Amino acid sequence: MTALHNSFEAKIIAKVSELNKTIVLPEAEYSKRVLTAGLECAQKGIVKVILLAKSSNLNKYDNGDSVRVINITKSDLTDSLASALYQKRKEKGVTLEDAKKLVTNELYFGTMLVELGYADGMTAGAENSTSDVLRPALQVIKAKVPGGLVSSVMFLVKDENIITMSDCALNLEPNSNELVQITKQTALSVKKYVGIDPNIALLSYSTNGSGKGDSVQKVRDAVELLRKEKVNFRYAGEMQVDAALDSETRKLKFKDCALKSNANTFIFPNLDSGNIGYKLVSKLGGYKAIGPLIQGLRRPVNDISRGASTDEIVLIIAATAIEGENE
Repeated sequence: MTALHNSFEAKIIAKVSELNKTIVLPEAEYSKRVLTAGLECAQKGIVKVILLAKSSNLNKYDNGDSVRVINITKSDLTDSLASALYQKRKEKGVTLEDAKKLVTNELYFGTMLVELGYADGMTAGAENSTSDVLRPALQVIKAKVPGGLVSSVMFLVKDENIITMSDCALNLEPNSNELVQITKQTALSVKKYVGIDPNIALLSYSTNGSGKGDSVQKVRDAVELLRKEKVNFRYAGEMQVDAALDSETRKLKFKDCALKSNANTFIFPNLDSGNIGYKLVSKLGGYKAIGPLIQGLRRPVNDISRGASTDEIVLIIAATAIEGENE
């Protein structure tokens, strides 16, 4: 049974329980953690779940209400899902036969359930790579804004402390325009999930012009673009992480910094630093990592870290439902 250790987790569970959402779990048959988390969500009334399988092994859990089991090898939905996938991908050279083969994969089957409204979101990744989980979503569901960026956000939680980090899972080397999109998406996520105003640091190995290089310049350019857009959240950069986290260091290195208090949200200049950064905080600092949650898709599909515990998977399932609350 999931132990709620802080108000952030409790708030997510309380909020999602009021939404009556259905989340599809493609890995339920071969991931004990996913199955346990999904059944807990259903039993506690957090969300309804659809468990995908290729055998009858999970049929005993189907109660016709909060838990539905779909055998994708026998489902009446298979042909309609394949037909819809073909229509969406035929311009990319996908044939109907290709589509029929693709929906025999649980991740594609689950994605099509979300796209066609049979489920409100999908959560996977405990046993599959991020690229395998997100490939169907990027091909079928796509970005909210045509041609727009899709990014990820991580919430690091310890007691009542919440740190937000992005992008830690998707974009390898975002340019300045992409950093702006990531920053804006992350600001919205902080407000939606944490319920506070973000205090954002755009990170670099340079603070306020102390260093030079292409990486520094793109962060500097992103800050200038945010300034021109007159965004409605507080941000500053480029800055080193010590200046973002310590007021005395900030006074020394960045006297006119727009952040009057320490940053609670961190935008990394590339995927290397983002992924390393959140894992260092998680493993050395004892923070629980919730995510990566995917930002910018039309409908919610979220990745599970392959090291996630059952408790963390419950929270990601809940967050997926919250992400789609206005769908």
